[in-house]
Amino acid sequence: MKISTANLRKLIKEELFYREFHKNVIVETADGDRMHRCFDGTMVPFGSNECLEDLHQRKDDAQETRNSCNVRTDKRDYYNGVLKVLRRELRDAEKINGAMYPEMPEETAL
Repeated sequence: MKISTANLRKLIKEELFYREFHKNVIVETADGDRMHRCFDGTMVPFGSNECLEDLHQRKDDAQETRNSCNVRTDKRDYYNGVLKVLRRELRDAEKINGAMYPEMPEETAL
């Protein structure tokens, strides 16, 4: 199969574009622009109030499902693992949320 010079140039140009695009995507995620996909499919910044609310809802749902399982079953072990990951994500998100929205100290009245 022969390829013309024009098609070869086009392919090389597209490849270089995609490489640059993916490099930029990796740099953006490395810079800390971590995003969270909510249950409804929307993307929000990790650590935002919407992210925390979604993680709490997911954790509550997983706890209800886990509690409905019989003791010492594979299903219950699975949900215990899911809850462990959700709690870790929630702790990380709360730390970031505290940095995003620092609490203002209350002023004392004179």
